[in-house]
Amino acid sequence: MGAYKTKAYAQSLLSKLVKKGYNAFVTLTNKKIYRVQVDNFNNKEDAFKLAQLIQKKEKLKNFVTRSTPGKNNVIARLAKRTDARQK
Repeated sequence: MGAYKTKAYAQSLLSKLVKKGYNAFVTLTNKKIYRVQVDNFNNKEDAFKLAQLIQKKEKLKNFVTRSTPGKNNVIARLAKRTDARQK
């Protein structure tokens, strides 16, 4: 749902989403970027439905991507990148 260089920013968004009932979690990339993501799905259709709901209800832009290359699991990610450009 978001990509941040600072863990605190990721934790803040994570807390907000969890309080609203979303199955959100944070992952850390090889480039030390904290990604806030929401749920795992078995198909793209369900992921897109949640992505649209989040965009409409929470006003957070997002996108859907595979959680693991080569597997069928997909997740909804927010496109909000508040501090990703900060050094």
